[in-house]
Amino acid sequence: MTTTTAPAGPTAGGRHGWRLVAALAVTSTIGYATLHLLLAAVTTACLLAAAAMRSVGSGQP
Repeated sequence: MTTTTAPAGPTAGGRHGWRLVAALAVTSTIGYATLHLLLAAVTTACLLAAAAMRSVGSGQP
């Protein structure tokens, strides 16, 4: 039994593969930037809340 295979067309890899890589790179960058900004906002809020609790506990304004 012999099998023959046809050569791969341009949609099997080539440009379309790079488009997928570019799309994944963009979505990853947006995702990491969003997480970074969210972490900064939460950290700032926690630090401000901790400072407010310290001032309340010490009796200072």
